[in-house]
Amino acid sequence: MRDLALNLYEAVLDNRPWQPALGALVRAAGGHSAMVLIMQDALVDLPHAAPSNVVEAVNFDPGKLAEYAQHWVQRDPWVEASLRNPDGQLREIDRLVPSTEFARSAIYNELKPDVFHCLASVLQYEAGVAGFALHRTRRQGAFSPEQIARAGFLIPHARRALDGLLRLRAGGFRQAARSTVSLAAALGAVALPCALLDRFGRLAFANPAFEALCAAEPSIAMGAQGRLHFADRAAAVRIDSALTAGGAAEIMVVRPSGVPLRLTLMPAGREGFLLQVQLAPPATSPAELLALQYRLTRAEMTLCDALLQGLTLRAHAENRGVSIHTARAQLKSLLGKVGVDRQAGLFVLVQRTKS
Repeated sequence: MRDLALNLYEAVLDNRPWQPALGALVRAAGGHSAMVLIMQDALVDLPHAAPSNVVEAVNFDPGKLAEYAQHWVQRDPWVEASLRNPDGQLREIDRLVPSTEFARSAIYNELKPDVFHCLASVLQYEAGVAGFALHRTRRQGAFSPEQIARAGFLIPHARRALDGLLRLRAGGFRQAARSTVSLAAALGAVALPCALLDRFGRLAFANPAFEALCAAEPSIAMGAQGRLHFADRAAAVRIDSALTAGGAAEIMVVRPSGVPLRLTLMPAGREGFLLQVQLAPPATSPAELLALQYRLTRAEMTLCDALLQGLTLRAHAENRGVSIHTARAQLKSLLGKVGVDRQAGLFVLVQRTKS
């Protein structure tokens, strides 16, 4: 299973197609097909307004896939249900859209896709949302608990790999060979601060953007024996834990300014790691600061801002044009992410963050 995850990261760093790695993921999870989908500037509460881009797909009829991307994705009940919870969690879409309801949908009866059951994970990021979906046919039946567990291990790696790819591409990264020397040469021209670490967390390479960041940023320093030092001790512990586990991680580093740095750690080959640093935009409100630190969705951040301004949950729901049940579900997700039990805990958390 770990080798399958590593293959996803290697596909990103080697600029190779994802199809072989996704095909292996489908087989490991007992599925029939898979899809990677990006929806730019997607609004969680207005999913039909979002243009889409199918990044990769496995075991789909090319004609139906093109028609789906052009027309049906904006009318897909599975997509609409997934966009209500863009928190990266793997969900059985059958629980959100019962199979009897999907069987009556226009997409199933007109496009006639070869899929009937779905596992999906959707995450909101700066420019929109990215989604991963695994499918089984009607004849195959629903995913078993064991298959869901396997998918639950692999899908977060696929999401982090895509996130890393999008950031690298935005910074100018185009291609790299598997060797550390070639990868370092490719990363050297990237505007995004990047570093290569060995399996012990020692710095093997830092591109100019990363060196400039360390020189100007008091929260990160390059210390003795090639080790990186972080002023935020909690973040340092999480990084060490991720290196020891040999996996990927997303870590927020608290800075003196209060605006965090977002670190993404992902395997680079079998013995090393790629560390990316994203400079978070300055937050203009307490709700935006919490959204940066806890990866809140846009809907959760809007709700948080309303509550911090003294609005009731019902008033917020009326202002946003959503049901009170939807608002309660968003509140439950919000409180769970920030780690408090009640709305009053948000005020305490804001004061603690400011201090």
